[in-house]
Amino acid sequence: MRNNQVWRKSSTLHQFCMNAEKCDCLADFMKAQRDIISRHLDEHKYLRHDNDKEHAVGTFIEDYGWLMREFYCTKVCSKRDTCEVALQLSSSGDLLRHHIK
Repeated sequence: MRNNQVWRKSSTLHQFCMNAEKCDCLADFMKAQRDIISRHLDEHKYLRHDNDKEHAVGTFIEDYGWLMREFYCTKVCSKRDTCEVALQLSSSGDLLRHHIK
C-alpha cells in the first residue's frame, strides 16, 4: 500500500491535518516523517517479518503516522500556536483513542 493510500484511508481528522491548504509547514513535517521512517524502518521490517520496503513504509505510517503528526504539530512546529491544524490537534486531545481497535 502506498503512503498516500494509507493517508486517504485515515480518519477525517487526519485528512484535515494532511490538507496542504491548511498546513503551512507540510513540507517540514514530511521531511521529519521521512527522517523518522528511515531511522526506524529496518527495525520495523524485522519486527513485522516484512522484507518489502514499500509495504513496510505503508505499515509504519499506518501504525505511527498519527503519532508523528500529533507530536510534530503540537510540540515541534514553529507555528503551533497559530496553526489551525495544531490547534485542532491540541484541542481534540490524545489521538490514540482513534487508533485503539
